[in-house]
Amino acid sequence: MPPTNPFRFGAVVRGDAFTDRADELAALVADLTSGQDAVVIAGRRFGKTSLGLAAAERASEEGVAVAYVDLMLAASKERLAGIIAGALARDVLTRGRRGRDRVTDALRRLTLRPQVTVDESGRLGFSFAVGAREADIDRTLDDLLELPGELAGKGRRIALMIDELPVVTRLDSSLLARMRAIFQAQSDVAHVYLGSERAFMERVFTRENEPFYRAARALRLGPIPPDLFAPFLIGRFVETGIRIEETLVRDGILARTGGHPHNTQAIAYFLWHEAVAAGGRAGDAELEAAFERLLDSDGAHWLAVVDVLAPGQRLVLAALARESGRPLTKDYRARHGLASESAVQKALAALAARDLIARAARGLWRIEDPLLQAWLLREEDRRR
Repeated sequence: MPPTNPFRFGAVVRGDAFTDRADELAALVADLTSGQDAVVIAGRRFGKTSLGLAAAERASEEGVAVAYVDLMLAASKERLAGIIAGALARDVLTRGRRGRDRVTDALRRLTLRPQVTVDESGRLGFSFAVGAREADIDRTLDDLLELPGELAGKGRRIALMIDELPVVTRLDSSLLARMRAIFQAQSDVAHVYLGSERAFMERVFTRENEPFYRAARALRLGPIPPDLFAPFLIGRFVETGIRIEETLVRDGILARTGGHPHNTQAIAYFLWHEAVAAGGRAGDAELEAAFERLLDSDGAHWLAVVDVLAPGQRLVLAALARESGRPLTKDYRARHGLASESAVQKALAALAARDLIARAARGLWRIEDPLLQAWLLREEDRRR
């Protein structure tokens, strides 16, 4: 049987494909096992969920019941309650002896009783009827959020990991404050927060007037250093019969991706296929073809991102693709045909809030994702 592509991107990365986050993983496992609250802050597609799930798996092996709550699909407070109930039942209540009794006891104490379903694998699902009184669904959410603290108070080690935290504010602007009030009384429970909107996470956990100000230890994820990433990449290529030079990895792959984990895995994925087609060797030509395939595959994503921007924001983003710098200066605006200083300032703030740009060294603005920059430049060339 021919070898399969060893690189993974676009979904949660597990097992051998999880790359060189040893220090961050050890730190997060320590938080989960010791009851320390933590928040993981990073840009989009930096592997926050992959890191969180890897840490949850390690902590579980050490006897911690970690409830992983993914809020991505929580389109209503009823749905939010169902997701939380399902995570607690799956990851906490049913563990160990008397699991079924704990589920029954927990459901009996809820203000609203959910409908319970069981799928073919025996997995429990929970749903709450739409149309219940607002006060009742709020009380039910509080019941569910208080449950980990009640269980931990009985001598069990419990952690609650909440992914896509920003979703809660879109459902109810008061919910973050209520969560904070409940969680701060749960000294025996580790709370870990993840979110793909870095500006939101920074604001909520670092600004004094926010409900979660200084409520958790901040763990920031950046690019993976070349000295860690290069050996991983070379090893995966060589193990599957692909010849590749270290210079191509460092000066070709990593120079283009800046060590961004998702982008690096993605270009390596396409390069592997190009190398197989070329007889098992990855060279400059294969890398160029792989990079074009990656930009093509990401095109729909970036188009959707850019399409929702205001015209002034698009102009500033395009200018930064051509030249990182100081868009507020008169010379920069003149070179790129930008509007007034105040208009550019508003555009910069909006783009930064979307995690599309960041302020780099010496106050220079730059596009956060090198692939977005490359895609924008290619699109501009095609329109000429």
